[in-house]
Amino acid sequence: ASDVYKRQGLGYYLFSGVNRQLLNPKRDIKEVSPYHQRARIKAPLLLIVSEKDTVVDPKHSHNLYKKLKKQGNPVELVE
Repeated sequence: ASDVYKRQGLGYYLFSGVNRQLLNPKRDIKEVSPYHQRARIKAPLLLIVSEKDTVVDPKHSHNLYKKLKKQGNPVELVE
């Protein structure tokens, strides 16, 4: 993960296009995070993971993949 990611955290990127005065990353992250909204995911999903990704730490994609597989969702992971 990039130095910016490590300094700012996941909430920084999830809320980067949103008025931060309206949302609180610590409180509202569950509302926008695919990991926390995984029960609502019904469509087949393709996750593309790279160690060079500066937005999403690869471990988050791997965790989402495992949870979706466990739920029986159609999901593929490409590294």
